[in-house]
Amino acid sequence: MNNVDTAIYQTLASNAALMLTATGVYYGVAPQGKVLPYVIFAKQSETDHYVFQGRICVEMMYLIKVVGKGSSIEAIRDAYNLVDIAVNNKRLALGVLQCRRESGLEYLEDDNGIIYYHVGGLYRLLVVP
Repeated sequence: MNNVDTAIYQTLASNAALMLTATGVYYGVAPQGKVLPYVIFAKQSETDHYVFQGRICVEMMYLIKVVGKGSSIEAIRDAYNLVDIAVNNKRLALGVLQCRRESGLEYLEDDNGIIYYHVGGLYRLLVVP
């Protein structure tokens, strides 16, 4: 994990209220067999900003979501609300000037009758290299 990944992970994994709801925080994909619900985060894109010849900052877009299953999406929405409170409009670490939600997302998957809910958002992080 890079510094930004580590900052996101530590921010979420150290949130006591979130960890009472979610069973873990993982980059990209949770290990097979992990108990739901859990938090997944992953970098989606990166844009450099320059002044003259020098890069002054990098904007990184991250997907952060809660994945769960069951008969109701409400518990997953509640867990995601804790994620959003933990990271939105925050400075997550030295060098991360801002983390702000750009958009929300919500969808479900049906795997042979088992419904998996995904609730999350896309977050833009402004990072000084």
